[in-house]
Amino acid sequence: MRVGMNVKRGLLAAALLAGFVAPPALAETETLSCVVKDRGNSYYQPATVRLTADFYRGKVLVEDELTRKVHGGPVAGQVETRNGKRTTIVWTVTGIPSDPKTIAGYVKATIIQRLTIWPDGKGVLTGVIGLNSRKNKPQLRSDVTCTPQK
Repeated sequence: MRVGMNVKRGLLAAALLAGFVAPPALAETETLSCVVKDRGNSYYQPATVRLTADFYRGKVLVEDELTRKVHGGPVAGQVETRNGKRTTIVWTVTGIPSDPKTIAGYVKATIIQRLTIWPDGKGVLTGVIGLNSRKNKPQLRSDVTCTPQK
């Protein structure tokens, strides 16, 4: 039993030295500040979005005007896609008071936001608004520019 364990350790050490097995990666945490352009609905689409992401663990905190207004700070998001072509982050904000200019009566809304960022920092923010109705799910789309923060 002990000899077998030592053999396994020796093989793992040899593989690491030879470059066949990579050591565990360190956490890759990034903070991005994104500016939303040409917002079609300023009530449901934030002007800025701040992401703090640990891509190694797939965890993201998202903060914008909606999350501050409804939840008092950031909400958890998810890394949907991360590869050399794009990074996509998804988050949901629930309990948003309805926009008094567009909705008659008081209805709480839920918006599912999806932010896709390309390597050059440009991207798209899309949102689907749920208003307690299966038929009425307006979709919003805006261009964004994201820059890394230190």
